[in-house]
Amino acid sequence: LPPTISTAISHHHDPSEVDKENQKLARIIELADFMCRQAGIGNPGDAVIHKPSIATLALLGLKKDDFKVRYKDIFEKLVANKSEIESIMANIGT
Repeated sequence: LPPTISTAISHHHDPSEVDKENQKLARIIELADFMCRQAGIGNPGDAVIHKPSIATLALLGLKKDDFKVRYKDIFEKLVANKSEIESIMANIGT
């Protein structure tokens, strides 16, 4: 993967450690990780669910209450499509 992407992935649990150029991507990955873990998608190797930070929500232009409303809809879609998402991800590795 390009360094920009690998850096963002490596630091998605602490996006503040990434330079400003890559921070938005790291924060998007932080949010995606949270949503997928909540929906039970994938096998992250542990059961820890890191909630997205206030800084992440702010950088992405979301307020905490707005996120809760938007997240509910996205979460329902993730759960409804869980098997399809996992199938796609499994095929990427082959």
